[in-house]
Amino acid sequence: DRQRTWQMLQELSGIRSSLVEQLRAEAKEEMEKELAVRQAALEKEFQEKQAALDSQHERIYHQKLKERLLQLSGFPQNAQKLAMKLKDLVGGNGHSEEEGK
Repeated sequence: DRQRTWQMLQELSGIRSSLVEQLRAEAKEEMEKELAVRQAALEKEFQEKQAALDSQHERIYHQKLKERLLQLSGFPQNAQKLAMKLKDLVGGNGHSEEEGK
């Protein structure tokens, strides 16, 4: 009987309460759900930003590569001249004009 009275006193004082434990468990579960939603949103945002940066990096790399190749080919700033030269080289049929002569 003393044990039961002691437990009741503890519950009344809030030291040991099934209601408090239940509220704690519910609050913990709710917080865990909120954190999971936030984490998923952050992961999605990170992946989107990473994909955008990868794409941007690719474009920058290709632009620099193109500029360097043009520079090495002797047509650094004159892309039209290069396009005309390539057109003349290909001649529309896959052969250069010089090969046909």
